[in-house]
Amino acid sequence: PAIERNPLTKAITGHAGAILDTVVTSDERHAITSGEDATVRIWSFPEGEIRRVIALEQGPAVTLASQKDWLATGHRGGFINIWDIKTGIKVAGFRRSEADIWALAFTSTEGRLAAAAHDWKIALWDIATPNQPLHIFAAHDSAVLSLAISPDGRYLASGGADKRVKLWNLDTLDAVRTFTRQRDFINTLAFSPDGKTLAAGNLRGDVVIGSSRSRRLSRRMSGHKKSINAVAFAPHGKVLATASADGTDRLWG
Repeated sequence: PAIERNPLTKAITGHAGAILDTVVTSDERHAITSGEDATVRIWSFPEGEIRRVIALEQGPAVTLASQKDWLATGHRGGFINIWDIKTGIKVAGFRRSEADIWALAFTSTEGRLAAAAHDWKIALWDIATPNQPLHIFAAHDSAVLSLAISPDGRYLASGGADKRVKLWNLDTLDAVRTFTRQRDFINTLAFSPDGKTLAAGNLRGDVVIGSSRSRRLSRRMSGHKKSINAVAFAPHGKVLATASADGTDRLWG
């Protein structure tokens, strides 16, 4: 069942226009936001004080990912940039094609980044070799919209506009399995803390819970009136949080 959310304790403002994505750094010291105003803003967390503003040359960052002191920004037109969070300096830039970048995820290997694009592919990049990707996954039959890395770093999950979720082995770079019983575009994905469960949020507002170790779907949850934009498990793995374009957050137990 969905659980009512508590009122927010603090709201922080700064962007001129909508916020497109948010990440919290692994040390939980900073929250980072990207906006339609083509800036990235770095805030102290949880105090909410602004620490740095980065102006983005390639326009708004549709998606963000962070690893240690690095921030990755993904843009329309196929641009991916890597920034030093402490200094705000750009340290690398990638571009495989002109296809829009919809999702980014750092793998467990330091400096290695997966990027999902509108041309149906996922590129695996290394910051040390920005001229070309390490590998291209011919991933889906339509745009790839979402990515997630398993807690043990072994697997990459991807969701697409083809209404499919796929699981990839990052050691062998092979496809492991495909989940086909989805009802709409897969906007967002998240692994449970133990890696055994995968949650997928779709465009119509449904959340599907399945096993990452088989094709079994254990649960489908409905309640949101518009697309699911983010899903996340609580640290104990027993509660799932969902955020929707209908303006509500829900906690599912």
